[in-house]
Amino acid sequence: MFFIKNSEKNLTHLVLSYKSIYINAYNVLVIDLKTRLIQYRYEKYHLWEAKIAGVLLKNYEYVMISQDGRQVMSLGFTDKRAVKDQEGREWMIHSLDSCNDLILEETNHLFFKRKGSELIISIQE
Repeated sequence: MFFIKNSEKNLTHLVLSYKSIYINAYNVLVIDLKTRLIQYRYEKYHLWEAKIAGVLLKNYEYVMISQDGRQVMSLGFTDKRAVKDQEGREWMIHSLDSCNDLILEETNHLFFKRKGSELIISIQE
């Protein structure tokens, strides 16, 4: 459990992550503490028996480390940031906040679901 604070936008979010038994999923929820609504939800397949750890860095990037490797999600308010992999290729990390234009109603949230190498983004109520 972590907290994200943005004094410019007067926002505070709770970041909650957990593994689900039987459905073999790892979930990350970002909850707006002002409205008490889910802002983002991320789900990926992950065996219950396998180890996984998540940590929120100072720059609000959430890093998940497991036997499958490392995954990074930007939960902050910076639009994008360039990173390089071990082979020197440059990649862009876009924050989940940059997707807020997709939310049509205040009660909606964005659902990010990882299926293998695919990332499915949907809007849910």
